[in-house]
Amino acid sequence: MYLISSVFVTFLSSALAMPESYAALGDSFSAGIGSGRFLEEDGQGGGDRCARQDGSYPSRLADLMLGGGVSVDKFVSCSGDKLGNIGGQISFLNGATFDVVTLSISGNDFGFADIVVSLCPRQG
Repeated sequence: MYLISSVFVTFLSSALAMPESYAALGDSFSAGIGSGRFLEEDGQGGGDRCARQDGSYPSRLADLMLGGGVSVDKFVSCSGDKLGNIGGQISFLNGATFDVVTLSISGNDFGFADIVVSLCPRQG
């Protein structure tokens, strides 16, 4: 009985282990526009061209899972990207595998920003 319990506990603890790696892909929603400070380097050769911010949901999720911020080479979400840009984001991962991957995309494909603006009352 002890052997079975020991094996079960070992299995259970490994199944419940916190993830060690995380990649975030997507558009401005996951980049975190308006959520905090711009990250210094976006990992795609453009300074803060992708407008990733430290208060984004990937950064918050990484804090919960990994105990620290998302490393730039795993945070490839880019403001303005559309579904057709996901292949480029995946290429920045260099074939690496991750325990957790999040993806939020298509707001730009469907003109989400224009829809939101159209719902806001005009002043003046």
